[in-house]
Amino acid sequence: MKPRMDFYKWISIIWWIVLLHEASGQFDANFTLQNVWGRLQPGMRSLIQCLSDENHKKIKFSRLLDTGQGTRLPSSSQQFMQGKPVFARILFMPGEDSQNRFGVFQCKIIRQNIGTRIVALKLPPSNLAELDAVSPYNVANLGDDVELEVNITKALELPIKWMHDGKEVPEWDGMLKVQLDNVQPKDSGIYECFFEGRREEGVHALMRLLVRSCPEDLYGENCDTECPPCYNGGICHDKWGVCVCPAGFTGPNCEIEKGKRTRKLNLQCLSPFIDYQNIVCNLKLRDYEIAQRIFKNKAYTKVPSNGK
Repeated sequence: MKPRMDFYKWISIIWWIVLLHEASGQFDANFTLQNVWGRLQPGMRSLIQCLSDENHKKIKFSRLLDTGQGTRLPSSSQQFMQGKPVFARILFMPGEDSQNRFGVFQCKIIRQNIGTRIVALKLPPSNLAELDAVSPYNVANLGDDVELEVNITKALELPIKWMHDGKEVPEWDGMLKVQLDNVQPKDSGIYECFFEGRREEGVHALMRLLVRSCPEDLYGENCDTECPPCYNGGICHDKWGVCVCPAGFTGPNCEIEKGKRTRKLNLQCLSPFIDYQNIVCNLKLRDYEIAQRIFKNKAYTKVPSNGK
C-alpha cells in the first residue's frame, strides 16, 4: 500500500492518528491534539497542545520512546494550562532546546479509569535533516502491504540503520525503501532510519505506522460489520464503527462542514507531499488563538516544574 498524495486523505490520516487511541472503553472523540510547528526550525519555538472537555490537570505530556534524545521532556520546556471554556494543556518547547525537541511525544488523559493517548512527531529542520521520511504518518488496514521510504538529504559515508520501536532491524541495513507484507497490529509503531552513530543528533527519519485491526471497510470485535460511508476524508474506526472526521467536518458521516470562521495560518501540517515546508492550512480559529495567546501571556497558567 503506497500512500496516496491526496490532501483530504492526508489530513484524515493525521486526525485518524490523533483519534485512534490505545483505549479499551468508551470512544473519546473530544480529546484532540494540535502539533504546531511540527517541522522544527533552528532557534524557533515549537509546541504541542491538547484539548479536552475535562479538567486539563488530567492531561500529561511525555516522550513515547527514546529516539536518541532520552526519555525526558526537553530541559527548557514549559507547560501551560487553560480552563473553561476550553480545557487545554500546552507543551511549549523554546528554540534553545534545539534538536532535543526532536522525537515522538504523547499526551495522555485518563477518564473513568480508561487511558487515552495521542502521539505527535517532531521532525528535524529541513536544512539539518540527513535522512527524511517520504511519509511520516501512515495508516494501513489489516493485511495491507505497506512501503516505508526515506530520502537521503545529506550524503554521509556511513551505514544506514533501521529501528522499530527502539529495536534494531538488521535485515533492513543499507536500505532506503522497505516493504512490510500482510501487516498486522504488531507492525504498528515508530520506525526510525538513521546513519550509524548519528541517532543522538536528532536529524534522522521518523515514521509512524498505525495498522487498523480490521480489513478495509470493516469494523468490530470480529471485523464482520460493514463500516458506514465516511465522506470528506473521514475514516471508519475499527472498533466502534464511527467516522473519525478530519478537521473542518462533523456529522455521523463527516458530511457537515463546520462553520467557516477560520483563518489561513502559516503552520506546519505534517503533510508529507509538500516537502515539509510550512503549509498554509485552514485550522479552527479557536485552536489558533490558543497557540497565540500563550505567547502573549494571557489566559494561561504556567505549570510548576514538577508538571502538576
